Amino acid sequence: MFSKKTVMIAGIIILVGICITVISISGKRGYSSYGSGVAMLFISPFQETVTHSIYFVRDIWKRYFFLVSAAKENSELRKSLRYTKEENTHCDEIKSANIRLRGLLDFRENNI
Repeated sequence: MFSKKTVMIAGIIILVGICITVISISGKRGYSSYGSGVAMLFISPFQETVTHSIYFVRDIWKRYFFLVSAAKENSELRKSLRYTKEENTHCDEIKSANIRLRGLLDFRENNI
């Protein structure tokens, strides 16, 4: 009749509602009654499961954004490396031209 997902979500909402109700009732009395202790005994495993699931999803989400920022930084570093390689090649060409020109200049001075 209902899908598993719908039943699961409704069950979680009901459990959270029961937890909040029990906590608020025990907080007003100033002490914990026997009934709320039994309720907490049954509800705590579900609450722990939900809490661990939330933390798991949160950690995955944080790692996803970390990987996105790392990929962006990687792209920027590749661009910077490409620019540096081009500058290095340009400097090598200037150095070679300088050596050739010095050789020509020395040749001219020797012949004059």
